[in-house]
This record gives sequence, C-alpha cells and structure tokens, in this order.
Amino acid sequence: TGSINGFYVRSLGGINGIAPIGTRVFFVTDDPSVHDERVSSHEIGHILGLHHAIDDSERLMFSGTNGMALSEVEIGTSRYAAQGIVDGIR
Repeated sequence: TGSINGFYVRSLGGINGIAPIGTRVFFVTDDPSVHDERVSSHEIGHILGLHHAIDDSERLMFSGTNGMALSEVEIGTSRYAAQGIVDGIR
C-alpha cells in the first residue's frame, strides 16, 4: 500500500506510456516522442484520477506534447487521490 510503481520498457508498440486502469503501475517507453519525465508525470496523473485534456496542448494531461500545466481542479483531484493512496484507502 502507499506506492506507485513505474517501469521503463524497450517498447510499447508506438505509444509513449500507459497506466492500466485500476492499477498503481505505469509503463514508459525507453524512447518516447516527448520528454520522458513528462510521460512519467502524465501517467502518474492517470493513476491519481486525472483524465486527458482535449483543448490545451500546454496541459500535462494533453496527449503527445511536452505540456506540463495543471488546472486547480487537477491539482485538487490529484492531491485527494494521493492522500487516499498514502492512507491505504485507494
């Protein structure tokens, strides 16, 4: 409990990263098309309950860009989910 696990793999069949739904695990390809630390952050965002942004390429949750911005709602959502993981209730 209380952990998120990340794995860096040789290939993911053309995608940069994935966080299987309902897990606290993410995978990032060794050679992503964007910054690898950004891909890791994006996938952790999914684990913390964030969904893809569809209207702003500067946002972390917009796919395939180097955007890093989070909205106030995304910050609140991810903090709430992270606390649930730490407390062992999520």
